[in-house]
Amino acid sequence: MFRNANYIYTVYQERNFSRAAEKLFISQSSLSLTIKKAEERIGAPIFNRSVSPIGLTEFGKKYIAAVEEMRRIQNRLENDIYEINHLKQGHLSVGAGNFHSTYLLPLALSPFREAYPKVLVDMHESTTQELLKKLDRGEIDLLFSNKHLPEKQYRKFVICHEFTVLVVPEKYCTCPEIRQQARTREELSRYPVQQLENPLLPPVFLTNFQQTPFVLLRPGNNSRQRADTLFLEAGFQPSVVLELDQASTAYRLAASGLGAAIVSNLMVRTMEPPQHCCFFPLEVPHTEQYISVYFPKEAIMTKAMEEFIKIARIAIPAVL
Repeated sequence: MFRNANYIYTVYQERNFSRAAEKLFISQSSLSLTIKKAEERIGAPIFNRSVSPIGLTEFGKKYIAAVEEMRRIQNRLENDIYEINHLKQGHLSVGAGNFHSTYLLPLALSPFREAYPKVLVDMHESTTQELLKKLDRGEIDLLFSNKHLPEKQYRKFVICHEFTVLVVPEKYCTCPEIRQQARTREELSRYPVQQLENPLLPPVFLTNFQQTPFVLLRPGNNSRQRADTLFLEAGFQPSVVLELDQASTAYRLAASGLGAAIVSNLMVRTMEPPQHCCFFPLEVPHTEQYISVYFPKEAIMTKAMEEFIKIARIAIPAVL
């Protein structure tokens, strides 16, 4: 019905086929034939050709009103697209687990908000499984995760890398040789680069802590899976005094002296340091992984998503 709306509207504006044809850079005969075919296709005349200048039929008035409304909608959409592409407005929804949303996302959200204050940011906190469902349903735009998601289904942007750290209360670090292998929080920020530069700083072996009680996450958690792999390779079953849902809680309980905890180096770097704990990096090849931002391959990357990822890839590693 609106296939030739531009031609019809131009005739309406000029009130003359000849002037309209000149404006459209076509012949008058071609324009007249095009509009006649359009009226036949629609099933009603648009123009009253019996008057001069040319007028509109009753249906023609409604048709032109509809065209003008469509043009207003198009103009609004074009303005919105411009503002969205230049981030003068927009919306961004980001999902992350408890630790990432508490300690990592703010490092990117603050500079993003400063750069683009008109973009509304919505943050979702939940488990990776629940957030994946939201990502697939289009309820969130981006997902922060340290899990490896299928490359066929999701696009991946690496933000930073992390490795596993053993946090042991000082009362369980009685052996001087083992305590010498402990690292400060500052040293952990450069590990494993520091270890490569200085081979006299090797990672500690879990076998040195067979008699130490452990505070671990519940089975099924990604961090627990990594810990179980480390214990399996070390050849012993740990004495687990408590199982938890959050790694940050395990870290705090280790700080209280309840037992050793296996956590991310990012947690050690971002959370308040415990007073009486020793930090030991474990064997990097087995414990290193990446924190990435994911979104579905079939989804369109908006300007807001693109800029947020750029800022996150700069802001988060800079602090860590």
